[in-house]
Amino acid sequence: MSRETARAGQDRVRLRLIREGFQLTSEETGDAPMGYRFTHPDSEHMVDVEWYESTSLLAFTAYAPCGKVPAGFSEYEWPQGEWTVRP
Repeated sequence: MSRETARAGQDRVRLRLIREGFQLTSEETGDAPMGYRFTHPDSEHMVDVEWYESTSLLAFTAYAPCGKVPAGFSEYEWPQGEWTVRP
């Protein structure tokens, strides 16, 4: 895709992220890549939007925490599970 098409797509995503409460944390304005990262201040969610001139690829990457270890958790006190070997 062309630079102009990629920039228009990035602009639409940027506006949506801002409406959802995300904040700009970094931006690349050069040719390779051209993009930015937004982070949500109330969570660990991040969104990267990058366009690579050499391949014309527009890439969207989302990061979110998969889970959190509860306070006071000790892996050494966690009971061992029983494993069953199946043929």
